[in-house]
Amino acid sequence: MKIEKVVVKGIKSHSYTTFHPEDYTVIVGENNTGKSNIFFALRWFFKDVKLSNRDVLFGYDANPEVEITFKMEDDETIPDKIDEDYIQDRKFIIRASVERESVRTKDSAPNYQQLCEGKEPVDMKKYNPGDIIYIPSIRELNDEFKFTANSSITILVSRFLIQRIKDEDGKSRKFSNIKDAIEDLSNYIGKGENSALEELKKTLNKHMLEYKDVNVEFKLDPPNVDDFIKSSFKPEIKTTKGRLDLNSQGMGFQRSLIFSLICSVSEIDDSKSGFILYLVEEPELFLHPNHQNSFKNHLRTISEKGDNQVLVTTHSPFFINNIRNYSELKRVGILEQVSCLNEITHEDIQSICTENGKLMAKAKNEARTTKWTKDELKDEEKRIAKDDEIRYLLWVNPERATAFLSKKVILVEGPTEKALVSYLRDEIASNNGSDLLTSVSVVDTVGKFHIYKFSNLFRKLGSDVWVIYDNDNNKVKGISHEILNSVVTDLKSSGVIKDCFEINPCLEEAMGLEKDRYNPDTSLYRSLTENEKGCRDSKCYTEIRQFIEGIMEVRHA
Repeated sequence: MKIEKVVVKGIKSHSYTTFHPEDYTVIVGENNTGKSNIFFALRWFFKDVKLSNRDVLFGYDANPEVEITFKMEDDETIPDKIDEDYIQDRKFIIRASVERESVRTKDSAPNYQQLCEGKEPVDMKKYNPGDIIYIPSIRELNDEFKFTANSSITILVSRFLIQRIKDEDGKSRKFSNIKDAIEDLSNYIGKGENSALEELKKTLNKHMLEYKDVNVEFKLDPPNVDDFIKSSFKPEIKTTKGRLDLNSQGMGFQRSLIFSLICSVSEIDDSKSGFILYLVEEPELFLHPNHQNSFKNHLRTISEKGDNQVLVTTHSPFFINNIRNYSELKRVGILEQVSCLNEITHEDIQSICTENGKLMAKAKNEARTTKWTKDELKDEEKRIAKDDEIRYLLWVNPERATAFLSKKVILVEGPTEKALVSYLRDEIASNNGSDLLTSVSVVDTVGKFHIYKFSNLFRKLGSDVWVIYDNDNNKVKGISHEILNSVVTDLKSSGVIKDCFEINPCLEEAMGLEKDRYNPDTSLYRSLTENEKGCRDSKCYTEIRQFIEGIMEVRHA
C-alpha cells in the first residue's frame, strides 16, 4: 500500500494544497514557505500530533482536513476498517477532519471518513491509518529513544525485540511466565481482606477526618508486559572511558544514530511492518557532504522496501542529485502568507520533451541541404524526445540542483555566459548585501537547444526564469540559430520566462575579447578580473549588469 495523493485544507499555511508523493519524495523551497507544515498535516492525519486553533490557517472558517488516497497492490489484503464497496481501482480515500468550532476550544485528534465518488461518506471508528516515523531537523537523541506512540525506537523494540520474544514463546514461555507472574503478584497485592492493598486502605481511612460516605479506594492496574519490557530498556553510550549518556556525544554522532534507528526499522520483515511513512526534516544538518550522499542512498533504499514511503525536506542539493524522475521533486512557495506547492508529472516531462523534439528537429532540418521527408522528420522528433528524457535526469548534479532551491533562476547556454553572470552576481551581492547572493541561481544548460526544456521545468516547479543567450548572427550551421533564437523569444511572449537578454553575436566578440576554445570560462573570468581590453567598460557588460541588477532587484539611490 502506498500514498498516491495528499490534499491539505486549512492547516498551518496551507489553504488548499495537493501533491502526489512518490516512494521517495524531496520537498524543497525557501525558509518559511510551508515545507514543515506539510509534515505537520501528515502527522496529524497519522495521529502523531493534535490540531490546535493556532494550527489552523488564519481566517479559515471551514473544517480543516487532510485527505489521502491510498493505492493497494493487486494481491494485497484490504486493510482493517476499510469498506470494500468504497474501493475503486484498488484505491481508497480517507478524510481526516475536525469541526472548526471544536478546534477553537481544544486540541483535537482527527475524525475519519472513507470517501467514494457518488456515495455518502462513511464514518470510521477506531481507524488506524498506519505508522509514521518523524525525524525533525533538531531533536535531542534522548527524545528519539523515548517510547512515544510513533517513535522509531517504539517500532523497533516492539516489532524486532518484543515480537521475537512472543514468536519464540511457544518453547521458552519467557513472555508467558512474566505475564502470569505479574497477574499472580497483582492478585497477591490486591485481593482479600488481609491483602497489602486492603491494609493500606484501612490505615489511610482510619486517620482521615470524618467525611460522610467518602472513603479512599485503590484500583490496582498491573503493567502490560510490553510496557514492562520497554521500561527496562535503557540505551547508553559505551566508550573506553565507561558508559555515558546518549547526549554526551556530538551532533554528528547523534544524527548518525537516529538515521541508524530508522534504517534498522526498515529492515524488519515487511510482513510485520506494514505501511510506514518516514518524514525526515533537513537530514543534511551536522552531516559531511559525503555522509549526506550516503544517507540519501539509505533513504532511497528504505523507500523501495515493502510499503514504505519516504518524504524529505531539504536545503541540500545532495538530496536532489540523481533523482530518478522530476516527479520526485516538490517545490513549495508562499504568496500572501499562503503556501503553494508545485510539482511536475512524468506526463509533463514527456510533453516537454516531445515539444522540444519537434522544435529541435525543425531547426536541424532547416540547416539541411536535402530536407527530411515527413516520416523522417517525425522519426528525428521522436529520437530527440527519447534522448531528452534521459538527458533531463543526467543533467542534474549537486551544482545544478541548487537551482531548485532558489526562487529565481538565470539560464545561460554555455560556460562563458555562466562565468560572466556568476562574476556579476557575486560583485552585485558584495556591493549591495550578501543576502542577494542566495536569491539567484545561474544554470548552464549546455547548449541553446536545451533552453526550452529547462525553462519549462523550472517554471512548472514555481521558479521565475530568465535567459541570457548569444544570437550567433542567426547563422545556419548544423542547426538553425534563427529558429533556436525564436524559441527563446516565444518563451518570453508565452510567459514561461520572465525576460531574456540577447547578446549579438556572441559574448566574447561583444566584449572585445578573443574566444579561448579550450578554457573559455576560466579565460573569460581572468579577463574580467583584469579588465582585459577594457571589457568591463563595454556596452555589453554594462547592459548585462543592468539586466542582472533588475533580476536581483537592486535599488539605486
